Amino acid sequence: MREPRDTVTRRVMALALGAAALACAPANAQDDPPEPKPPTYTVDYEARVVPTEKLAHVTIDLGDPDRAVREIRFAIDPERHLGFEGKGDLEIDADKVRWVPPKGGGKLRYDFRIDHLRDERSYDARISDAWTIFRGDDLVPPARVRTVKGAESRATVRLRLPDGWRTVAPYEKSDDGSYVIDHPERRFDRPVGWFAAGDLGVLRETVADTKVAIGAPKNQDFRRQDLLALLRWTLPTLRETFPSLPERLAIVGAGDPMWRGGLSGPRSLYVHADRPAISEDGTSPLLHELVHTALGARSGPGGDWVVEGLAELYSLRILQRSGTMSERRYDRALERLAKKAKKAGSLRSDEAGSAEAAKGALLLLELDETLTTETEGATGLDDVARELAARGEPVTTESFREVAEQTSSLNLERFFSRKELAPTSE
Repeated sequence: MREPRDTVTRRVMALALGAAALACAPANAQDDPPEPKPPTYTVDYEARVVPTEKLAHVTIDLGDPDRAVREIRFAIDPERHLGFEGKGDLEIDADKVRWVPPKGGGKLRYDFRIDHLRDERSYDARISDAWTIFRGDDLVPPARVRTVKGAESRATVRLRLPDGWRTVAPYEKSDDGSYVIDHPERRFDRPVGWFAAGDLGVLRETVADTKVAIGAPKNQDFRRQDLLALLRWTLPTLRETFPSLPERLAIVGAGDPMWRGGLSGPRSLYVHADRPAISEDGTSPLLHELVHTALGARSGPGGDWVVEGLAELYSLRILQRSGTMSERRYDRALERLAKKAKKAGSLRSDEAGSAEAAKGALLLLELDETLTTETEGATGLDDVARELAARGEPVTTESFREVAEQTSSLNLERFFSRKELAPTSE
């Protein structure tokens, strides 16, 4: 049966109008072209370590097909970073180097003097005929990079070493022998943390989901097994307290003439061979530096008492909470801290010594009691410390108070107005 002519006409007109409307309508989101991915550039570092020259010959190989990198500015130590040369525009001015790479990328070369005295007679970086210890932060100086918006980097570092040398590094090793550098919080990836290489004795083990490597030169009295035993007792508790503990940890050390102390770094730490796993006073140099590594907190002006106080207090708390130290010995350790704290000077100085760290630990313990009591156990110092670690910003007394108040929803003016925490007069 045929449709009436006027019905057919209306249907044709409706189809025509629909087609016209469809042609004029904006395209659906699913039809929009995908947004272009941010450009990616590669940065491959290579360091050829030459013991006879006391140097590492460093090459930075930039692969940049999309010309994402406009310039790189390095803040160098002119006594350790020497002989810069490379393609592109290169400007060297005292303690600064500006590099404008050529189209598509290029190579920048320089020499890194490894030996570095921390005081008159001891080193915090050293190279001998048989081994070397240094920080990646020093191998490649801090840099500010200007790129196109959204540019991302992929970076590796490779150590060219004498035959037979072994390596301990705070990064995962690839099949090709290079180490993958991945710091999502950084715009420009470069190696950081402690490295050791040479004729090393090395222990590797996974403890509390952490891949641990402990390395030191052979024929030195570095107690690797003692340190590993302490980590097996305490790392599970440390990870429970600070989930920010990295999944990979490099521990390096050596004897004299290296500095007789401990130094933390990203995913790594250094400790002198003469330092015990646990000292007679109950503190642990290893755990002190490990708390620094877990927190990742660095001090700003007048905030070193917070950073060092947290490390000192939690090095004891981790021992006590893990059952490595009894409650009685924990209390005695706090009594020793109180005696040491009597020698403390101003807590608002930019560098806290052992007495200031002890005083800071006791103040933080008092703050913990205040938070726990006034929030009926809802908030404590653990929560404040975790928030500090999550922020990753320089810690000052003022910023610490802000974090403590925001975390606990308390007004802590009474605590922070005490004379020990008053700003120093100019």
